[in-house]
Amino acid sequence: NAALGWSARLDYRGGQALLVLTDRDGRAIDGMQVEAVFTRPLGQAAEIAVALPARGGGRYAAAVTLPMAGQWEMAVTVDGARDRFQATERLVVK
Repeated sequence: NAALGWSARLDYRGGQALLVLTDRDGRAIDGMQVEAVFTRPLGQAAEIAVALPARGGGRYAAAVTLPMAGQWEMAVTVDGARDRFQATERLVVK
């Protein structure tokens, strides 16, 4: 990840999973294959995987229904022709 110099902003809001991906100069990175996996770090185990299609401007998003409120980890894997990038964020779903 560090060698690529990419930055990721992960979010879940209003039933939408969102990734915003930029390079070291802040330019949008498009044309990638992205998968997000949501897991519960505490309590009842759950795992939900979803593809995040490109929406333009470095944004990748999809509707996701998480079955309960509380803490979730969102882990994304980004695959391109030559590069792979991973990022994880802990989120609180209300």
